[in-house]
Amino acid sequence: MLSAVAARKAAQANRQHEVSPKTLPPAAKPKSKRKDAPSNESPSKNKKKKNERTPKRIVQQPTTFQLEADIIPIALDHDDEDDEPILQPTTSRAWSPSVPAGLDSSDEEDEEEPVPDEITAEPIPGPSTLPIKFIPVKDQNVFPLAPTDLDTLGLDSSPASAICLNPGEEVSFIGAFKLRVLSGSITIFGTTLSASTTMHNIYAPKSSPIPVVRVASSAPSSTPFPHSISRLDASRTTIVVQELRTGIQGLGRICGVFEGAFSHHDSTFDFGVPGIHMVDGPVKNVQPFELPPSWAAALDGLDKESKESTSKVYVVQGAKKAGKSTFARTLCNRLLAKHTRVAYLECDLGQSEFTPGGMVALNIVDSPLLGPPFTHPSLPVAAHYIGATTPKSSPSHYLSAIQACLEFYRLDIHTPIDDFSAAEDDTRISDAIPLVVNTMGWTKGLGADLLNRIHDLVQPTRTFEIEAPLYDDAYNPPTALTRDSCLLKPILRPVNTPYAASDMRSLNILSYLHAVFPDPEENTYRQGTATSWDTSLPLCAQPPYAVDPKVALDAVILTGAGAEDVVASEIDRVLNVALVGLVEAQDAGDAQLYVQGAAPPLPAHSKCHGLALVRGVRSTTASSTGSSALHILTPLPPSLLGKTRVLVKGEMELPIWGMLDFRLTPEEQKDVPYLQWHKGAGIGAEKRKVRRNLMRKAQM
Repeated sequence: MLSAVAARKAAQANRQHEVSPKTLPPAAKPKSKRKDAPSNESPSKNKKKKNERTPKRIVQQPTTFQLEADIIPIALDHDDEDDEPILQPTTSRAWSPSVPAGLDSSDEEDEEEPVPDEITAEPIPGPSTLPIKFIPVKDQNVFPLAPTDLDTLGLDSSPASAICLNPGEEVSFIGAFKLRVLSGSITIFGTTLSASTTMHNIYAPKSSPIPVVRVASSAPSSTPFPHSISRLDASRTTIVVQELRTGIQGLGRICGVFEGAFSHHDSTFDFGVPGIHMVDGPVKNVQPFELPPSWAAALDGLDKESKESTSKVYVVQGAKKAGKSTFARTLCNRLLAKHTRVAYLECDLGQSEFTPGGMVALNIVDSPLLGPPFTHPSLPVAAHYIGATTPKSSPSHYLSAIQACLEFYRLDIHTPIDDFSAAEDDTRISDAIPLVVNTMGWTKGLGADLLNRIHDLVQPTRTFEIEAPLYDDAYNPPTALTRDSCLLKPILRPVNTPYAASDMRSLNILSYLHAVFPDPEENTYRQGTATSWDTSLPLCAQPPYAVDPKVALDAVILTGAGAEDVVASEIDRVLNVALVGLVEAQDAGDAQLYVQGAAPPLPAHSKCHGLALVRGVRSTTASSTGSSALHILTPLPPSLLGKTRVLVKGEMELPIWGMLDFRLTPEEQKDVPYLQWHKGAGIGAEKRKVRRNLMRKAQM
């Protein structure tokens, strides 16, 4: 053992003599190395380790701009520094909850630089990347249409322009306008529009993903071009955009959160069409409508289905904020390419597609849905009012309403025998109507049990399940995927969107109350979508219906938590400024107008035609009749009001925006009670107040 140690020392001594024959005594050199190395190298190593941990704690998902800002070239004063880039902004921070209170960091004061943009709770995304693959040039690919050109195309006198697109070009718009395809075909909102004489209403507010018009195919036009654009190549894809006057822009004045949602002042090109703005650059908080690859593959699989199958029921399910409503809307548009009509069963009480929230509704769709839900409020063919945005307070009534709508679909809608007639050259299927079922995003506990019950009632032929987003607290339920099931990826939502889910629900209610619906047609099942919006007056200034409840109503029913505690003497106060459902029920007559704790009408023997607002209750107890008059506002056509003799009030209330008068000036709005218009001060912004009356026991 000693010989081995001696041999190793001798070999080391010989190696040192070969490298440096004349050096300082060996005792001095190792001594200086041992003293300098710990004092110079260990602090730098500790700093590097600390610097490597800090970015992981502060910035979880750095953006492109943050990665560029982290590396800053700095002139080095000493030659013994490393050649690696110094990550100076992330070396230290003013305060960290993970640093012990007694730790002294005075040796790093000269390196600290406050970087407030990186020390945030959530990463703030930059402007959205929108497709910019079309450069408009007047009289080259954009042509304003003269009145004679409009007559040639069979259009009205509203301003219009023709846009020519080459293969591979795409363009995005913000606003509300009408669109017609003259030649070729385009894709928009996941559906394909071919050349025809049909004008489509396009709604593209900034509160939702805006449409992207892409060239699908180029083909010669069968319609003669106007004289002003007859010199163009007919093989190019040509569309016509025209002004759309519906009054929907006025909803921004009523609901202040959405003010200016249809406008874009940064557009640099004027098409000569009011209400349409081309997006020619990044726009904050605006996202384009893009189909994920899994969605596109699932929708393309619909084209391979056998046309011999007459029973087609599609269920869309998944967690909240995953894009169920968006996929269900796109699925409905894709089915309209093969069928003349599609049935849509809405089971999501919080985010309904065609009606305000709180309703299980069955709608018929015969034209593509080219806008967010608040742009196409419709009259349902069958609906039942639950009165809440979640079925947790009445799950049995919720399931009964779904079962009643399914029975109505199977008996009357699936194989219709109505007077609906399609065009002669329409080759789509008209003798069978498929069904799309949009479920709720409640996937835990009772919600999972309700979803299983809905599956048992619906018996779908194909199920589209969307996974839960990573940032959501929901989870993916362990469902057994079969050959008829399709698993989809969720869509990415903007992190700092200014529009919350409650704002969208409020906008849907206000859009419904201000909508102008057409009269329903008899003996046919069509899409009764609103054609315009009356936003000239607020709800507080519109003339209401004066209804005597003892004459015009058979029953007043309250549902929801705590409704059974309301006595008859307080019913007038409960109905004041209440959002109620107008229900047609069989055998609803009773000796008393209101019965405490009465159950809602059975869905099998009732139907909700729509909603109404009881703007006020006028007491007339001093009169000879001794009754009250209800002032009711409703957008329903008069032909349906005579059938609704039951009022059902649930848990839903009128949004605050519906109670205000938007005609008031900002100075007059300050006098509105119970509301605070100015911004509140943040935590620590107000003057500190010292309270001397609270002291410890030793100070007394």
